Amino acid sequence: MSSSLEQQRLAGSHARALRRKKGYTLEALADQLKLSKGHLSRFERGEKALSVMSLLRLAEALETTVGQLFGEKIGDADFRVLRAQDAQFKRTGPSEAEYRYALLSGKSEHSTFLIELTRGKQHESRSHHAGLELLFVRTGSIHVTLANKRFDLNEGDYLEFPGSIPHLIESKSESASFLLVVV
Repeated sequence: MSSSLEQQRLAGSHARALRRKKGYTLEALADQLKLSKGHLSRFERGEKALSVMSLLRLAEALETTVGQLFGEKIGDADFRVLRAQDAQFKRTGPSEAEYRYALLSGKSEHSTFLIELTRGKQHESRSHHAGLELLFVRTGSIHVTLANKRFDLNEGDYLEFPGSIPHLIESKSESASFLLVVV
């Protein structure tokens, strides 16, 4: 039996098991996916393939991923949980602009930091790098200066900008914390 046929049967079998577990009838799921009941039934038995779009809709309807339908396993190594009490904060910056930060994740494709500033303290980056910086304000209010643009951000606000632009971030409230992701 070919590898492709085995994968197709596995995906169909997983889809059937998930459909039953969720209490969907074959007809109800087929209607939702805009497929014929017969086509979905043959897919579940490993006799027919689905288009990429149909697979994406099926995975969404079954609250899974296409990869998981085809047997992709998700293990503990795929997740990283850092509890608030375990975050290792460090102080940095010159004394007049000192702030605290904790590295939450330092994967090769991104680095995620939690930064805390008090009023009058600044986080300044003059580094230039490819990619993006993503900034989400958790608490407080901050001013962000990017080249000749200034943004005032409050709790819950989000800003995305090219990493090649030098930036200055200042707290405008007694204290502010923000999540900074460098991609």
